[in-house]
Amino acid sequence: MCGLAGEAACLPPGVRHRLSGASTRKACAAARELAADGALTLVSFGLAGGLEPELAPGTLLIASEIVAEDGRRFACDASLATRLPNARLAILAGAKRAIATPFAKQTLAAMTGAQAVDMESLAVAEVAQELGLGLIAVRAVADSAHQAIPPYALGAIAPDGSTRIHPVLLGLIRAPWTLPELLRLSAASRAALAALRDAARTFE
Repeated sequence: MCGLAGEAACLPPGVRHRLSGASTRKACAAARELAADGALTLVSFGLAGGLEPELAPGTLLIASEIVAEDGRRFACDASLATRLPNARLAILAGAKRAIATPFAKQTLAAMTGAQAVDMESLAVAEVAQELGLGLIAVRAVADSAHQAIPPYALGAIAPDGSTRIHPVLLGLIRAPWTLPELLRLSAASRAALAALRDAARTFE
């Protein structure tokens, strides 16, 4: 399960996957589709936002568990970490909205004890628990705990998981002073996607 087309592009050819865009509802439906297709283990694969200040962009994470904002916890199969020496075990928080500011990240970290956050893993975990399937989450940090995500960058995610350039260009016209932050975020995302491509080789 991936949210973005760029995440799915890191997977080896032939790996079954679904895209949910920035929608937890679609992530849940897509996870059910994978289960209906015969998947015995659901894998949440993609980018994450850092909640722990020490996590640098590009850090590869294997979830030991996924925690919801209401306190529910879902254990993950973390055995993949033994095959990925550069990976770090982490608790992932599942969010139903983008956690885009340093303050929001700090608040979520204090609430959940998680080291990183994403928008697909919780939905995948809920379906896996309901259907009695295995659960793995592989995530790479794309934005650090100190980084803010410009609002227009969030609007660039299309429902099918692709990226729309128009909202970004319009956002930069309206707020040109955010360009340095956008460039830092772009570089951090490239580092995270490179880490995901390396990790995806374990699925071949």
